[in-house]
Amino acid sequence: MISAGNLRSLVWGLVVAAIGLLGVAPTAHAQKVDGIDGREANAAVNLQLTPTNAFVRIRGWSLPAPLLPLSVMGQWGGQGVISGDGTVHIPVGNISQPASFEFPRDINGETETMIVSLSARSDWTGTVNPLNGEMLMNMPMTLRIEAHHVRMVDIPWPGGWIYGNIDCTVPLEFSPMTSYYMAPPVPGPEVPPVTEGKAYDPATGTATVVNNSMSIGGFHCTHPDIGAGKVEDELNGAVAIPSGPGATDSRFNLTFPGDGTLKPQPAIRPAFTSTPAGPGAANLDGSASHVAAGVDKYRWDFNADGIADLATKQPTTRHDFGAPGTYEVGLSVSDRDGDVSGWKAGQVKTGTTDATGPGSAGLVLKVKRPKKAAPGSRAKLLVTVTNRSTRSIKKLKLCVKAKKHLAKGRGCKAKGKLGAGASKRIKLRVKLTRKAGSVRTLNVRLVAKAPGVKQGRAITKIRISKKNS
Repeated sequence: MISAGNLRSLVWGLVVAAIGLLGVAPTAHAQKVDGIDGREANAAVNLQLTPTNAFVRIRGWSLPAPLLPLSVMGQWGGQGVISGDGTVHIPVGNISQPASFEFPRDINGETETMIVSLSARSDWTGTVNPLNGEMLMNMPMTLRIEAHHVRMVDIPWPGGWIYGNIDCTVPLEFSPMTSYYMAPPVPGPEVPPVTEGKAYDPATGTATVVNNSMSIGGFHCTHPDIGAGKVEDELNGAVAIPSGPGATDSRFNLTFPGDGTLKPQPAIRPAFTSTPAGPGAANLDGSASHVAAGVDKYRWDFNADGIADLATKQPTTRHDFGAPGTYEVGLSVSDRDGDVSGWKAGQVKTGTTDATGPGSAGLVLKVKRPKKAAPGSRAKLLVTVTNRSTRSIKKLKLCVKAKKHLAKGRGCKAKGKLGAGASKRIKLRVKLTRKAGSVRTLNVRLVAKAPGVKQGRAITKIRISKKNS
């Protein structure tokens, strides 16, 4: 019959090459994949498994569990569709070409030749979420082995060794395959199980998925020349299958190569800029973020711990880090569908000088006055306040001062908010005293001020006449 060494070499190569990636995909609700018109729409996609650093092993096997490459079957995969919510569907079909294996000559001087092929029993389904790197796949397989010129018994008959042909299949049911952490149901002391994959990377289109809860069914042989039951027993016994959940684990690399099809990109892509804003402070602007479903909130992480320190609907904010320097800041954006992006990190430089100091940009005033005003009348002033600083103002005040001849209008009044780089027009009315006729012009001083911003000052001259103009 088939020698134990040949069986182990054969079956490990075949099972590794044919591993089924079975996962239960969560229900997707929102737009996660960019470049697709809506969450229900589809785009063509190509999904491939590459053999580099991939393996499958039965941890309960008596011999050391080997890590064998998948190159015996070559790269395999299929083309299908992906929807805007990240659902992947690859129609059923062959995923490998039959591969022939010739094993070393046995003690009788003969060569055993085996041919294996791999096919999908049903459609491949799953999800990929480019926003957080989570990938789950369901890829059930059937492995077929055709062996020619196989020694069928262990002892020679008087007329020589007995040879035959076999045709056997084994179902591969492994569930689930995930790019996230998976706690093993049966840790086992003999071989530590694989527990962590690698998140999907939109830049490369790759993810590493793992499973440590798999089970494998037994071989079923439909065409043995001698003793169907005997062949099945020997094949199953050679690799300790059927095996229950937890006895088998695996790791595989999946790739969306693009090549004319979609390489899934996140539908939310945070981006931000920063400018210094005083000693130890910086202004942050996340308005350049790409959000296909529309922005819900901007979430800022000011200390690089992966936890949001501020959630706001406004794209701009100012943060005081406490001391001048360069700090790592992260931005994550949530959309109106309820999805949240990963963190986009960047280096932010703060200001080193006081924004209210000499030479710093601040508030600028421009005043339009009446040509003339009569004593005792009301004069109209149109004041334009421009914020040339990089700081958004929450409490703007405008003050009116004059040494004499103003009956009403003196003092400071709150005038609301004023964004960085923005301007605001403010209408003022001041009342002159009747004694203002004793001077030809009245000097009125205007001061615009806000916390942390250089004050704006202006002096306007009101000409006094007998009649208001």
